[in-house]
Amino acid sequence: MWCISYSLRVKFGIALLVLVVLNSSVRESIATLHSSRDFGQTHFIPQYEARFEELHHSLSANQIVFYVDDFDESSDQCDAFYMAQYALAPTVLVAFDSNCGCAAKSSMGRPRLVVENLHDPRNDPYLLHLFPGKYFEPQPRNQRFRIASRQHTQVRDFGHGLRVYALSEK
Repeated sequence: MWCISYSLRVKFGIALLVLVVLNSSVRESIATLHSSRDFGQTHFIPQYEARFEELHHSLSANQIVFYVDDFDESSDQCDAFYMAQYALAPTVLVAFDSNCGCAAKSSMGRPRLVVENLHDPRNDPYLLHLFPGKYFEPQPRNQRFRIASRQHTQVRDFGHGLRVYALSEK
């Protein structure tokens, strides 16, 4: 083998190095493709969080706000609540009439706002992938919540099923 000219040995070494690097790259590419199959619904999360961007900027930091959504009747369906809480932080959401998330209501002060988060896959088809086993209402319910003896009036509709209501004592 030592009879091979220097330039041929260099070419052979470079070719061997390229093969090793390509082998590593191909293995990484295959592993990435396999892991992307497990990616599942998570690539819809940024799209879901974008729904809250305008609302996030309209709420003051560290404010406590009631939260209702169309999944609140099922105590095990808290995904929408957790994603809304993440998107609206540092605003603190208190899930009303649900087992999702909150400390004792006596320690939370007196929230004056309610964020209503309704999910309509006809307008946002990605919701079917994000919440695959969840029940979707055919039509959003109007006036669907009443918090204690308080009345509520709509403050603003942010679109995509997000509305903010102000509470008043009655």
